[in-house]
Amino acid sequence: MEADLNGDDFVDYFDLSVLTRFWQETNCHEPDWCLGADSEPDGDVDWVDYIFMANRWLCDWNCFN
Repeated sequence: MEADLNGDDFVDYFDLSVLTRFWQETNCHEPDWCLGADSEPDGDVDWVDYIFMANRWLCDWNCFN
């Protein structure tokens, strides 16, 4: 699921911790795009990635089915 950076099928503080680990990183690239923190992927982790996660906050896989 998108924004689920730790793979537990839920978007929460654990995923936010991955995002903050790479916050303002400008060298994200394939294959993992900074462990998925670069969600759009454009090479950096910024406000766009934060908003992407915020839109899926506290949502499990049912939110997207």
